[in-house]
Amino acid sequence: MPIHDSLTRCPSHQCLARLWLLAVGLLGGCAQFPATGGLARQPFTSPAVANAQPARPQARASARPLPVAPANSRSSRRVPVRATSTAESFSPPLTPAQPPAAVDSPPATGFAESPDGFWIVSSRQARGAPSTPDSSRQLGYLYRSPRGLVPVPRETFLSTLRPDRPVCVVIHGSYNYWPDVISESLRNYRWITQAAEGHPVQFVYFTWPSDGYAHIVFPAELYVMGRRSAIHSVYLANLISQFPPDQPVTLIGHSHGARAAVGALHALGGGAVDDGSALPAGSPVPRRVRSVLVAAAVDHDWLNPGHRYGKALEPVERMLVIHNHRDGWLSVYPLKNVFSPPQALGRTAFNMNDRMQLDQLGRKITLVDSSNIVGRSHDFSAFNSRPEFAAAISPFVTFQDAAGPPLEGSPVQLPPGSDQFVPPLTSPVTSQGRPAAPRSPRGRMGTAANSHDNAAVRPGSDETRPRLSTPAMKSPRAEIWVEPEESE
Repeated sequence: MPIHDSLTRCPSHQCLARLWLLAVGLLGGCAQFPATGGLARQPFTSPAVANAQPARPQARASARPLPVAPANSRSSRRVPVRATSTAESFSPPLTPAQPPAAVDSPPATGFAESPDGFWIVSSRQARGAPSTPDSSRQLGYLYRSPRGLVPVPRETFLSTLRPDRPVCVVIHGSYNYWPDVISESLRNYRWITQAAEGHPVQFVYFTWPSDGYAHIVFPAELYVMGRRSAIHSVYLANLISQFPPDQPVTLIGHSHGARAAVGALHALGGGAVDDGSALPAGSPVPRRVRSVLVAAAVDHDWLNPGHRYGKALEPVERMLVIHNHRDGWLSVYPLKNVFSPPQALGRTAFNMNDRMQLDQLGRKITLVDSSNIVGRSHDFSAFNSRPEFAAAISPFVTFQDAAGPPLEGSPVQLPPGSDQFVPPLTSPVTSQGRPAAPRSPRGRMGTAANSHDNAAVRPGSDETRPRLSTPAMKSPRAEIWVEPEESE
């Protein structure tokens, strides 16, 4: 039972529930943790608080960039409102005073993409139900170029799609305020550009209302933020359903953004998310969809068939899961449900039972252990600032490879007397971030040729996992699904 249900349904906890509500009210104006680690109160006129106010509808698309102002490095400090219409470059980041509202008008005339431009799509101002037909019209669409931020209608964004240019959608996690969106979108744009390796990719940064204010009741807020990201994922799924059928698209989500990614995939697969929101029946789905989950704040079993997001793998041809068993923030993830503490997919990956339930769907999944690089960090910057991860996600972003697992697994040594399916071994990643060539061309299960590279793997054991043979180069380790051979 979620923690908020236990507080409200159990009669003996009524007093505790009142104290919890009082704490939420008192902390209503608090912003995210600043660099010092404490709470900072944010002025009610700042973007993070003003986002909650309804935006006045815009009658038509603006032909000029929005007034912009430099964003401070800490979003808990007030952002000065100094009108600026142009900029020489992307540095320092530029931000409007508040997120864009939806522009309901014909496509902007004379719109032209910039070589260094990208898109910011926002559901922060969406007010209608995400399951309504054409709910993606409620999203705000901003095109960011060196000239500034230009709000445009949805049709203008859709008109820029090209089947020969994959779309890469990056979704941030919780506690990202509007100034953070402006700075982080640029960081991720550069990361994806590096991953594209010169191939054309259309970058889209999807932002949802991830502002948090009640950090003292973190377990309850963790539950609320995760649920909110899943609900807003249906807006994104509705937008993707408007894409041409042959448009390649990749969803990359970090933390609760990974939950938004799997929620959108689940909706595209015909499922309903946490509040029952779903796409209209018969909504089209692009034929080539891929996904990357980074430090995913979702239960490890939610992708299993019949579970909460059990249809998320159906529309996907490939999925990359970057996990870290040392992740500090995901170590408190089980607090969201004190009666049945779950483990996060971004920390433990899949256990033996998950692998058995996923069965053939598991062949779409590639796992990368990032603990050797990021350590205890959970921050997105620990991933999107590293060239190793840019190289690891490259085939998922560029679609320059055939569909299906990129390689077959290294041979697996069975524990003595064991005849059950054993998780595949991790494969070392080269200095360029790509999985190394396997030693066995067939990837069959059997006795390993090199015991120091292919140690036996016991379910749930980290000690027996192989380590990199080159300690000087710390690289993430990739593991992929291996189907056991049928006995004759």
